[in-house]
Amino acid sequence: MTAILERISTLSLSGQHLSRLPRLLEDGLPKMPCTVKECEVPQLFREPYIHTGYRPTGQDWRYYFLSLFQKHNEVVNVWTHLLAALAVLLRFKTFVEAEQLPVDAWSLPLLIFVLSSVTYLTCSLLAHLLQSKSELYHYTFYFVDYVGVSIYQYGSALAHFYYSSDQAWYDKFWLFFLPAAAFCGWLSCAGCCYAKYRYRRPYPIMRKMCQVIPAGLAFILDISPVAHRVVVCHLGGCEEDAAWYHTYQILFFLISAYFFSCPVPEKYFPGSCDIIGHAHQIFHTFLAICTLSQLEAILLDYKNRQEIFLKRHGPLSIYLSCISFFGLVACSAITAYILQRRIKASLAKKDSCADPSRLSAQAHREARLRTGRAGGCRGDGVAGGRGGSASAAMSSEPGPGLPFLPGCAFRDPMKTSFHRSQTLGYKNGFAFSRLPTVGIGRERLYVNQLSQAELDELSNKRPTLTYGQAKQALPSGFIPAHVAFDKKILKFDAYFQEDVPLSAEERYRICQVAIYYYLEDDSMSVIEPVVRNSGLPQGKLIRRHRVPKNDGGDHYHWKDLNRGMSITMYGRMYRIVDCDPFTQVFLESQGIELNPPEKMVFDPYTELRRMPMHNYITPSDFDQLKQFLTYDKQVLRFYAMWDDTDSMFGENRPYIIHYYLADDTVEVREVYKQNDGRDPFPILIKRQRLPKTFVDKKKTFPSCVLEISDQEVLEWYTAKDFAVGKSTTLLGRTFFIYDCDEFTRNFYRDKFGITGFQPVEVKEKPLEKIPQVIPPYNGFGILEDSLQNCFSLVPKPPRKDLIKMLENDHKVLRYQVALESPNPEDRKRRFILSYFLSNDMISIYEPPVRNAGIIGGKYLGKTRVAKPGSTTENVTYYEPSDLTIGSTIEVFGHRFVITDADEYVLNYMESNAESFPAATLQSLRDHFRPRQVVKENANSDIPTLGTSKQELDELIVQVQEELKLHKYLNNNNIREAFLQCDKDGSGILDKAKFLALCNSLSVPTNTTLLNKLIDLCSCGDDKINCHDFLRAFPS
Repeated sequence: MTAILERISTLSLSGQHLSRLPRLLEDGLPKMPCTVKECEVPQLFREPYIHTGYRPTGQDWRYYFLSLFQKHNEVVNVWTHLLAALAVLLRFKTFVEAEQLPVDAWSLPLLIFVLSSVTYLTCSLLAHLLQSKSELYHYTFYFVDYVGVSIYQYGSALAHFYYSSDQAWYDKFWLFFLPAAAFCGWLSCAGCCYAKYRYRRPYPIMRKMCQVIPAGLAFILDISPVAHRVVVCHLGGCEEDAAWYHTYQILFFLISAYFFSCPVPEKYFPGSCDIIGHAHQIFHTFLAICTLSQLEAILLDYKNRQEIFLKRHGPLSIYLSCISFFGLVACSAITAYILQRRIKASLAKKDSCADPSRLSAQAHREARLRTGRAGGCRGDGVAGGRGGSASAAMSSEPGPGLPFLPGCAFRDPMKTSFHRSQTLGYKNGFAFSRLPTVGIGRERLYVNQLSQAELDELSNKRPTLTYGQAKQALPSGFIPAHVAFDKKILKFDAYFQEDVPLSAEERYRICQVAIYYYLEDDSMSVIEPVVRNSGLPQGKLIRRHRVPKNDGGDHYHWKDLNRGMSITMYGRMYRIVDCDPFTQVFLESQGIELNPPEKMVFDPYTELRRMPMHNYITPSDFDQLKQFLTYDKQVLRFYAMWDDTDSMFGENRPYIIHYYLADDTVEVREVYKQNDGRDPFPILIKRQRLPKTFVDKKKTFPSCVLEISDQEVLEWYTAKDFAVGKSTTLLGRTFFIYDCDEFTRNFYRDKFGITGFQPVEVKEKPLEKIPQVIPPYNGFGILEDSLQNCFSLVPKPPRKDLIKMLENDHKVLRYQVALESPNPEDRKRRFILSYFLSNDMISIYEPPVRNAGIIGGKYLGKTRVAKPGSTTENVTYYEPSDLTIGSTIEVFGHRFVITDADEYVLNYMESNAESFPAATLQSLRDHFRPRQVVKENANSDIPTLGTSKQELDELIVQVQEELKLHKYLNNNNIREAFLQCDKDGSGILDKAKFLALCNSLSVPTNTTLLNKLIDLCSCGDDKINCHDFLRAFPS
């Protein structure tokens, strides 16, 4: 420590020397090996999911004790239980001093509990602090930790049994509780020690079971009196503080048990919780909190339950129970000692098998001689026997005391590596050869290593010149000055005085400085400590260099510096008043007698500024401290409403006004309701004194910038200014107070004699209903769909009649309509109007007509069409009953006349006649009656000609064979042309029109078979059934 102080005293404030401070501290403190990774420690010391932060094994004890202040993966485990042990001792010391604890039978279980708690915490921190020494000490200290756990378990059982148990539980379990607790405590120690002794990493699940099950049984038994009392107490509604501490004890223990059993969170974040945050550290933390909660609960029970204890137990039973505690300690220690001896024997056996090369010094020398003889005589070595050959290494070696002859040697089974060592390496980019240090079989070669004496001889050897006189070597003890005095600095405290001519408040100024003298090169520097906001040039006044002493060329030397003297540097006189301890020791060691130190002189103006300014305000007679002590934690609560409905978007909102009697401050808090749509800002006006009346004077500056001072306020709000049923204006907001709490009523009754604080019923103003005005329909989309935009910001699609859609799916009524237009070309256009029964929508399609000059296709997409004159409030749409033959419908400004319909329309309306008007159904029947008459006549004419269906089919087959010779005919064009001519879909055409169409399509009607087919398809004299005729032209 002295070396550190000496080095720190030599530091200057320059950046160059501040950078040397970590190196000085590192040189002064003992060297601590760095932590290593898991691959650099034996398997025994590794923890799952912990990759770094391990301490190296095989170090001295001092290192492991000092690792208490090093960052590694066990430091949190150590400190948690160290601090917990200190907290237990300090809490018990405070309790003893407060309660005057006597040493008698009543306090004996308490003393044992505190002793057991400190014991298990101490054993735990020692185990985690020193377990990395070696494998043997790893097992030993953990066995000691398990012994401490068993001691703590039985100590807790004693305290719970005597201090914390209820009478109902005591009557049932008093006979066998303590013997069972002692046995479970020993079983917990034995199970943990056996699991540690029996299983190796990676640990199986049986190891965790051997540890957790006995410890869990011991905990369940030890905690049973406390658990019974906690359950009965909470069910009965008691308010004992000790019961709550026992509850915390159980809760924290269960949390710690979870983290002891599960490696969380390091299992999910491997390598991230190595130093802080892994499961065992969390287990230690919660276990320490559990112990402190348990101690607090037992101290409360000891203090409040003495009468119950004295009625139950006598001194003799208590003494016997406490003696059994030491018996448990002995049994647990013996168990741990037996297993430790077995571990020690097992490790010794493993070491002897794993390292047979551990020989005595004589054996080393014999092995070295044998290696030298083998290399020199047989000539199989490298460079004169320095590297052993494969045959020499693989050959057997004689046993101890036997000659090196055949039959007297045996092969070492531990030697498995017989390759030659690498003799070529690279260093700083250059290749170099090196002699092997181990031979075949990894046997150490002592002949290839220099002894310490040879190394010393080579280090002291100086090269000699081959010509001229030999140069004398430097003395072996010579050390250059820059090495001997490196980082050794003398520091002197000094000051100088300078005049201040242009100031009325000061005539001179005292500046304190530090003079540094660097012994390595006799240079000096002067530095003045920097004072913030001083307005003066400070810092380095004289840079580091050799300072001239006089005009003769001399420089200042450390012998010229002493305390209580003045020196002049560059025309400024410095008064040296003191030096640091290192400087004092150095000068005294050089035979310089130091003057006594002087007091540092301070700047008078600076001292004047540091003095507090005089306050000439007469103090008030009101004692604020008395008010605080009298009314601390007493708050008046008022329920108020702020009516802000006069402003835009304003409303009537509830608030709570708190008046703090301790300092006459007011706070206004908002009242929030669930799903009120407001952000949770709880405070409208923070706690502060609120002004009631300002001083009547003209303000010259905005009040929002400057804070309100006492001089600007004539009167502050007090408790007298608040009353139920009155309005109060706070910072521009008027609050109507309608109620207060019971404490406030009692305060006003006792303090002011006011008893009329009755709650006022506050009625909210009914909201004004604003009629909803629906804008006119713009024609885009469906009216119901567009109307949803007027009802909500997020429009929803209108509901559909699913039953109607399912019943009328794929049911379409088709009509032929003509466009009613003054344009003659448009009057000839024909359209197909489709009415969809599933959703009452209408679509219009125009069949394309060749050479018509109009592009056919979709004329109107599926949509609902409103009748003329309907409004958005009362809209009516076209229905199937409105679509009669000859009626006119208006679709978005276009008028269409229905000229024809499908037979499916008539069939559908006849099957659902009750749903349609009779006029609509009769118009369709009248329209289809001529077509039905023609069909009936056609069907009646065919049999009169004496033909049959069989004859017609045979003729059609013959016609088809003949038409194959006419390859120029296109059957599809022929069929399409006939179907277009059949506009009414009856299949009956005029004979003249039929023959003209055949001629235009180049159908050979002059052949015999075709003439016969035309005769068979004739219906009377001037009609032709084109359906039968087209059977001869298959598609």
